[in-house]
Amino acid sequence: MAKKTSTVSELSAIAQATKTHSGSHFEAAQLWDHAFELVAKLTDRENQILSKNKLSRSRLRVLLLLNEEPKRNPSYLADTLGITKASITGLAESLSKDGLISSTASKEDRRSHTLSITAKGKALLKRVLPGYYPKLSESLTSLSRQDQAQLAQILKKWAAGLVKTK
Repeated sequence: MAKKTSTVSELSAIAQATKTHSGSHFEAAQLWDHAFELVAKLTDRENQILSKNKLSRSRLRVLLLLNEEPKRNPSYLADTLGITKASITGLAESLSKDGLISSTASKEDRRSHTLSITAKGKALLKRVLPGYYPKLSESLTSLSRQDQAQLAQILKKWAAGLVKTK
């Protein structure tokens, strides 16, 4: 956590240095600062919840997707989750080693294979998810339903703007 805080502090120092150049740029930098701080706190909270079960956000997302869409190839998972094929390969190896997913070679093309969630993987989801979503919801208790809806709209708008400005 200290490294994240120092990064936020560094950004703050840079923002302060540029304050004299343009007020709107400084305000934008402050907004980014708040966003980074929030992401760090949310990530820490989620990691506390998931690490008790040897899970990470990435591992959970793979299990959830395979639970909904069994027998998928790694490329499909990478594209759907928005991560690299190399990342999926590492996640699949790790999840397979832990017995949470299995890999089956294609009968038509031996270079190709599909991944499926195992009974052990399904049991883990069944054990983790009932406590996972309520714990995440706790972080929103300071916001009304209306605030949450408004925040969701703002975040979606911001994300869409980032895609346009790549």
